Amino acid sequence: MHPKWHKRTTLIPMGRDESTETSLSPYLSKLGVWAFSIGCSIGWGSFIVTSSSYLRQAGAWGSILGLLLGALIMIVIARNYHYMVNCFPDAGGAYTYAKEVFGHDHGFLTAWFLFLTYIAVFWANVTSLPLFTQYFAGDILKIGFHYTLFDYDIYLGEAALSILAIILTVLACMRSRKWTMRAMVAMSALFTISILAAFIACASRLGSPAFSIDPGFVPNASELSQIALIASISPWAFIGFENVSHSAPEFNFPHTQLFKILLASIVFTTILYIAVMLMSTMVHPPQYANWLEYISDLGNLSGIEALPAFYAAYALLGDGGVALLMLALLALVLTSLIGNVIALSRMAYALAKDDILPGRLAYVNKQGSPQNALLAIGAVSFVVPFIGRTAIGWIVDVTTIGAIIIYAIVSASTFKIARARGERTERTTGVLGAAIMIAFGCYLLISGLISSDVMEPESYFLFAIWGLLGFAAFRILLAHDKKKRFGRSTIVWVGLLSLVMFVGFTWMDQTLMGSERTADSAISSSYDVNTETNETVASNKTMLHEQIQDLQKRRLITMLMAAGLFTLASILLITNFAHVSRWARESDDKLGKTWLVIYTNPITGLPSMMRFLETAPEVAERIRENGGTPALIAFRLMGYKNHIENYGHENGNKILRAIGKELVSAFGRENCAHASDEHFYVIAPLEDVEPKTFNVFEACSAYHESLRLPLKAGVFPCQPDDDIATTGINRARTACDSHSKSWESELLWYDDELGAEVKMRSYVLETVDEAIEHRWIRPYYQAEVDAHTHRICGAEALARWIDPNVGFLSPAQFIPVLEEAGVLHKVDLHMIDCVTADLARKKSQGLPVVPISVNISMDDLAKFDVTHEISKRADEAGVERSLLHIEFTESAAISDAGMLQEAVDELKAAGFEVWMDDFGSGYSSLNSLKNFNFDVVKLDMEFLRDDKNPRTWDVIAGIVLMVQKLGMRTLAEGVETEEQATRLAEAGCDILQGYYFAKPLSLEEIDAKYKDEKTASRK
Repeated sequence: MHPKWHKRTTLIPMGRDESTETSLSPYLSKLGVWAFSIGCSIGWGSFIVTSSSYLRQAGAWGSILGLLLGALIMIVIARNYHYMVNCFPDAGGAYTYAKEVFGHDHGFLTAWFLFLTYIAVFWANVTSLPLFTQYFAGDILKIGFHYTLFDYDIYLGEAALSILAIILTVLACMRSRKWTMRAMVAMSALFTISILAAFIACASRLGSPAFSIDPGFVPNASELSQIALIASISPWAFIGFENVSHSAPEFNFPHTQLFKILLASIVFTTILYIAVMLMSTMVHPPQYANWLEYISDLGNLSGIEALPAFYAAYALLGDGGVALLMLALLALVLTSLIGNVIALSRMAYALAKDDILPGRLAYVNKQGSPQNALLAIGAVSFVVPFIGRTAIGWIVDVTTIGAIIIYAIVSASTFKIARARGERTERTTGVLGAAIMIAFGCYLLISGLISSDVMEPESYFLFAIWGLLGFAAFRILLAHDKKKRFGRSTIVWVGLLSLVMFVGFTWMDQTLMGSERTADSAISSSYDVNTETNETVASNKTMLHEQIQDLQKRRLITMLMAAGLFTLASILLITNFAHVSRWARESDDKLGKTWLVIYTNPITGLPSMMRFLETAPEVAERIRENGGTPALIAFRLMGYKNHIENYGHENGNKILRAIGKELVSAFGRENCAHASDEHFYVIAPLEDVEPKTFNVFEACSAYHESLRLPLKAGVFPCQPDDDIATTGINRARTACDSHSKSWESELLWYDDELGAEVKMRSYVLETVDEAIEHRWIRPYYQAEVDAHTHRICGAEALARWIDPNVGFLSPAQFIPVLEEAGVLHKVDLHMIDCVTADLARKKSQGLPVVPISVNISMDDLAKFDVTHEISKRADEAGVERSLLHIEFTESAAISDAGMLQEAVDELKAAGFEVWMDDFGSGYSSLNSLKNFNFDVVKLDMEFLRDDKNPRTWDVIAGIVLMVQKLGMRTLAEGVETEEQATRLAEAGCDILQGYYFAKPLSLEEIDAKYKDEKTASRK
């Protein structure tokens, strides 16, 4: 498996000012992702086409069955997207997956067709707004200058509406991501409910006896072929559901939940399509014999009659039904505009981060949006309203092929990674998705040679032109590719050339067939009109001669254009590869010079890690042949980075060279490697490890004795099944780093206990989000009692992790791990949520409540506004702030007194009590205590470990007295005996806590105990 498929690293390309960009931050909820997914799946075109073209080509049953089959296929594609998002949770969607799995050439090709697909859908919807007004408000916008392009009338008023929509969409996406998400959720809910409500109302009004969808299929055509046709264009019907993959870094929930959301989107989309299709068959104008005859004649109708679903709503529900569908259609258009602009901007952001587009497009504004990318998309779209719907329709047709290419690449990426990882389910969905998309593509292209019903000839021509432009853009990219990332995949560009040529041939064939039909129609009309006389015969011959000449002229022009396409594509391909070949020759010249650099560390002259990984398996095999056990040793010079900061790199290099010399002397040069900086690796027979390693320690200690930089060595004995490059290296390094805090040279062995510890650490970090979501982590409450009356006056919320897979995890197993990884704030916020929810529930049930203390780490102060977040959660739950006591450890006062003091003051001003926890745990500073205005100081349980020593109680009494004089109360932890409780009360302690009074209990145990006590008191 390729290393980059295992661990993700974010790099900032050289030459870009890091201060001008920030990363995309999470904001998208699960409901928001569903709204974006379904909102991008359905737009004006799909709403109208499914209720007209689908039914006209395959009938009602053919359309429904084909759509259901297409939905099942899209579920496979959704599974593949889910897998890829979890492998690469970065912006860019399919572009990122193709780039990471197959290389930059595939990535560029994917991005090229992604852009065409998404921008075409955006353009189609933005230019549908004038159509919307035409259908429902007549010619109100047909004002200003007017011209005709491709037989479509374009007015200034209609163009102005589209431009206004572009501006407002871009501005909305720039200024507020959260409000945009809320608008998407509201509008997606609106069109879903409206369409379903209209369908149910129409069906109930019509009644089951009158509701018939006959004919189920179009006569005189194979039923199976009709179903296959609709299924094959299903990528067009669902394209957009995957747009959310471009916003993967912006999810505020685990990516593992994405598939369920995509599945829900596909299911709802399918239901809505079927509802619209069935509505379109319910009612037809009286001049038509059935709904199929009506829908086949839509081109000759206008207004509501030209929209079958709207006509049915009007006929059965009146103006209210039309208004309901109008709202739904407008919401569909707006969600499609927003969703596609968001997806395009995130893809542009990813391309800019990779230095394919200008770096300024990666700029993220204060609202978290890629501002310049959004502005660029808007600027590119301004010309579209002046092109007209006819040309836009040709471009939109191309999205079917574009979607098939994109889905095929994503599926192939899924298959490749799943096969490398040995994951059978995704390997199956990957190969299945790729095979189906290839089959669909072949079906559409071959059908295009037979029939012109699949796509217009102009659409094929535009696709070929877009392919040519891709070659040209790639040539420009090659010229500026200083990192030599492109031009490495011949098959990509030969495949694109073949596709361009095939599509060009299809365009030529359809154009010629269209010319022949035009000539045939003209000749037939002439013979139908004229009677057979000498004059008409002569006239017909003249007309026939003219038609033949015109046909020959069109044939010549078409063939010349096709030849021009093929020639230009070939020239671009040849020049691209000429450039790559020249670069390859230059690289070959440099290869001999760089070999030594690649396989040799320049500081020590030892073999590099790359060379070591090539030779180590052979060395291991020789050791086994001689009856030994190969062992990997990871060496690390501790304190190296601080040393070079103080004494310089040259001084540090001298030490590294000295260590390298000793390793070579002990183990032999071919068995050693200098990986980087302070890291070295050795492979040797197990019996040589201890004596030779200690010899190295002793020899190295002679260097720079005053500095005493320790050398750690971690050892892992390799078994025959262990892979040296992964298992061996990682486990030796794990052993080496296991005692990184101790400042002495050590020989450390990897064993099962250490392996279990590392495994548990990984498990904790990988599942903490899931544990929070499913409440595997939850509070246990330990009572705090008045020292004199022993009545409960509060409780401390202690985090407990009850895991269904590994059982109970003690706080010592997960708190330090999360704190070191910088994610403990997730648990702290979760605990506050749990505590406020528990307090709110007990209050609502009329049960008694006491203040609860919760722990906050210093890491939280750096991660979020503690006062704001705790206040918000308490207020939202309806819990008085006085019921929450916030605890900081004493070590926090030492680490950053200024930050802590500010937090304490803010929390107290907001109405919370603030306590110091673990006072006396090893960092005691009476001087620092006077600087903080805590309400309570908690004495660490360590004070009571030596409770038989009389001086212990003198110390406790002194601390209690001092704290009281500072105006604070005291709480003693760890009380386990009656004698301890009595003496603490005598010393003046205010509050007690410990197992003598109560062990930590879950809320369920507390409720059960309270119920039992209440029952007993009644008896």
